Amino acid sequence: MFSREDGVNALEQLKGLDAQREKVPEAARSAALQRAQDALRELSDLGMHYDLVQQPVPPPPKVQRTESSEKKASLRFDQTLYGS
Repeated sequence: MFSREDGVNALEQLKGLDAQREKVPEAARSAALQRAQDALRELSDLGMHYDLVQQPVPPPPKVQRTESSEKKASLRFDQTLYGS
């Protein structure tokens, strides 16, 4: 079905695509940063002085399942409406 050359060529193409995929978010980030800096420069020219600050994104909190949360999750529809 496929010759060895086709397999190597496909593998090389996949590696190239992986390299491109890694570059796309970085290029988008750079472009967005440049637009933000241009906007800040324009605001500064108008007398409004702002700083662009990047803060680390905290990881989402881990939710521990407890016995009471499992009971709440198992309530039937009519129990939630009427409290019975």
